[in-house]
This record gives sequence, structure tokens and C-alpha cells, in this order.
Amino acid sequence: MSKHINFLGYSLWVQDHAEQISAKILSKAPLYSPRALAAYCIFFDFGIGTLLYSINVFRRGYLWRGRAIAILSVVLLVVEMFTSASGIRFLAPGRSILNMLVAICLYSAEKPHFNRAVRDGMKQARWWLPLVWILAVVLILLLLRFVL
Repeated sequence: MSKHINFLGYSLWVQDHAEQISAKILSKAPLYSPRALAAYCIFFDFGIGTLLYSINVFRRGYLWRGRAIAILSVVLLVVEMFTSASGIRFLAPGRSILNMLVAICLYSAEKPHFNRAVRDGMKQARWWLPLVWILAVVLILLLLRFVL
């Protein structure tokens, strides 16, 4: 069983390599940089940043951990969409502070793992591709709002 400890910005891992699948399988999959994760948290939402973080965890070989974080991120995004659509403002005043705190935590947690993965030969993912997906989803939701 592996355990992650984040203490004052330092990321410590105690790993069990039985959970991690072979790095050869996922070595061609690019990882999102810690700066990209933090930027998506700050400019969009912490749910999007954690979803990209779950993709990184999945691509590093921790399949179930990545899937669990992805499911949690999607649930948070869906809850936020329903609360904003119904007119309820969920944590509206402290939203930007929450996004910044999550961005700092994701940046500090991902930085050593990203640097190690890049040293081991993994590539950095394009930062703009999730932006295209976000804009497409927003456009679809706006079209659905006008149609319905």
C-alpha cells in the first residue's frame, strides 16, 4: 500500500510497487505539468485541475488511484453545475481562495513526480488541449440552455 504525505509543500511518497503497472506500457503517454494543473485550477475550477491530476496519476501507472480521483473530480464538477444552474451559489465568496489553495497543493504534490517522470523519459502534454475540450463543453451547454 502506498501513502502520500504532503508536509509544508514537500511531497513524500512511500510506495508499494505492486500497485504500479509497468512503466513501459504508459511511457508514451504525456503528463500535464504542475504549472498547467495550477493554472487550470486558478483560471477555471479546482475540479478541472484535479481531473487533469488524476490523468497524470493514471498515466504514471496507478490505475485505480487515478480512476478514484477522476470520479471524485467529475462528481464535484457535476454538483457544481447543478448548483450553479439552479441559482445556488456554492462557496461563491471563497471560490477563488479555494481554487488557489487547491492549485498550490496540486503544484507542490505533482512537481517532484513530474520532474522524475520527465527525467525517466516521459513527455509533457500540451497545455491547450484541455482548454479546447473545456470550450467545447461550455459551448454545448450554452446551446442546450438556449434550446431548452
